[in-house]
Amino acid sequence: MNLRNFDLNLLVIFRAIMNQGSIAGAAEEIGLSPSAVSHALARLRVMLNDELFFRTAGGVRPTDRARELYADIERGLGFISTAISLQHQFVPAQAERVFTMQVADYVSAFLLPRLAERLQVEAPGVSIDILPFTIS
Repeated sequence: MNLRNFDLNLLVIFRAIMNQGSIAGAAEEIGLSPSAVSHALARLRVMLNDELFFRTAGGVRPTDRARELYADIERGLGFISTAISLQHQFVPAQAERVFTMQVADYVSAFLLPRLAERLQVEAPGVSIDILPFTIS
């Protein structure tokens, strides 16, 4: 199967169904309607050539194939989640960027010397452009 033709969002839905044990629970977890989750599951069943879940009185029960897939899908989604979240972490000591602040004169006299001192120690690659605060 070519990943270019595979909707990776279906794996998030698969995981939610596995975790919740129901279509309605999965829908609530990921913020979709039960109908949308059901349709996504139908597409996933075709793509993976397996029923994946059987209806029961209390929700759904995974097939053997779904249980086999779950650990790998969970691990893969974990790797993707980590990669994305690391990209958005701000590490002051490693940051190389310029922030722009608009500050009133009376605040700048109080705030800026302490801020500059702290930046020099904790974030030496960070600098700040200060714009005067004006009311138009």
